[in-house]
This record gives sequence, structure tokens and C-alpha cells, in this order.
Amino acid sequence: MFSTIIKHPLAINSRAPVVFIQYLAALAVAQGVQTYDLTRGGNLAKSAYKAMPVKLKWPNDIYALDPTKKGTDPNDPSAYTKIGGILVNSSYSGGDYTLVVGIGLNTSNVAPTTSLNAVLNAMKGGASLPPFSLEKLLARILTTFEDFYDKFCMSGFAGGLEQLYYSHWLHSGQIVTLEAEGGVRARIKGITTDWGFLLAEEVRDGRGTGKLFALQTDSNSFDFFKGLLKRKI
Repeated sequence: MFSTIIKHPLAINSRAPVVFIQYLAALAVAQGVQTYDLTRGGNLAKSAYKAMPVKLKWPNDIYALDPTKKGTDPNDPSAYTKIGGILVNSSYSGGDYTLVVGIGLNTSNVAPTTSLNAVLNAMKGGASLPPFSLEKLLARILTTFEDFYDKFCMSGFAGGLEQLYYSHWLHSGQIVTLEAEGGVRARIKGITTDWGFLLAEEVRDGRGTGKLFALQTDSNSFDFFKGLLKRKI
């Protein structure tokens, strides 16, 4: 478990909305794990850890392929289990948001779900690789986070960061039930690039109707094991 502090200027919030910091942190964790053996700015394709099956669950959870479910389709969200989470606390003063980004990531404990090192050992060829150490992984995540944040401040989330985020997340094309909308069936489309809401399109008879829903992170929770987006109580 660790935390880091970011001062995010209000002046750039129109192009780099503060709500996306939680998504950048999640992306930095996934990318940091998969580039664990590289130096800063290294090419993912050259990493021996690039096949680590780590995914992102909207809005702020880290999941990994459960090593006890061997033979399961790695594209099936139910084959993944939670190994980490992110919580961002924010305050505002003097023209800046002060963000405390807290991250917990199960690196070596096999309980209560699994750990990165258990996932690594179960991965093809993973047992021959050095296990993740807390210090090195912390450094890799934080330098990756810093690089992503710099890009975000310059050009926002849309574009390269957005596509990289989608390459790691569990939800592309997933059909869910929107409990708060009376049981409407909808297909996950992505994240809105203005307020960072989850974007879903109503589905009838397997086809999109064009009706879109923008779902807030603070009033909805996502249970993809049940295919359900439900209102938080």
C-alpha cells in the first residue's frame, strides 16, 4: 500500500479533467507491472513481463487472471480476480486540486484472492522470471504514473492514453443490465472524455438502439460477475 500527492492546476482542468487521475493511476499500475523489467520509457514489446494478465475494472480496481482457473478463456471477465484498488481523495485551495492517490496492490500474499507473484508463476515461462519486489515495482509504477500524468496535462485523456487504457480494461463490448434504469440492457462503449463517465448504449434484440447512458462513478457500482450496473446505496 502506498500513496502519492499530486497538485493539479484548475487552469488546465478543461483539457485535463481531474476525474481522470484515478484512471491514470490504474493504467500506471497495469503498465508498470507489464514493464517491470524495463527502465523508464522502455518499449513494452521488449519486456519479459508483457504477458502478465492484469486488467482494469471500472472505475478503480485492478484485476488479474486467477491462477486457480487454468484453462479458462482469458477474455472472460469472470476468470479474473481482484488484486488491487485505487482511492483518490481531493481538496481544492489556491487554484490547485490537491489529490492524495492511494493504491493497494497484492504483490506477494496468496490470500485473500491471489497475488502478482502467484499469477507470474502460473504464467507460461513466468516461473523462470524474478518475482516482483515491492521496492522495484513501486518505482516502476510511480515513474510510469508521472509520465502518463505529464502527457495528460499536455493533451488530455482522449487519444493515446484513452486507447492504452482500453487495451487493459475488462469491459469492451460487455452487455450489462442497468439496474438504475429499470433493467435496461446496454453495451459498454467506453468512457466519456469530458467527465469520465462510463458510456453505455441501450441494446434490444442484440442491436444497439442509439440511446446512450452516461453513468457516474460515485453513484453506480459494477458487478461484472452478474453483468449488472447497480445503484450504490
